[in-house]
Amino acid sequence: MAVIGTDRFFRRFPRRTQVTIKILPPILPKPGETPIALMDRVMFALAAELPADMRGVYAEIPKGFG
Repeated sequence: MAVIGTDRFFRRFPRRTQVTIKILPPILPKPGETPIALMDRVMFALAAELPADMRGVYAEIPKGFG
């Protein structure tokens, strides 16, 4: 699940702020996958749903990852 817009919530308080919630498909571990590799896949999937300025180090998937 990706939640977008909470960073602006208190800047405009008490006015309403648009918050978007996106339900993403499940990400299941692959056989033999390490916990760190699984976490990277989760983070890249979440980052892909965020605005570009909020993606941080997960903005681009490195070559050979997958």
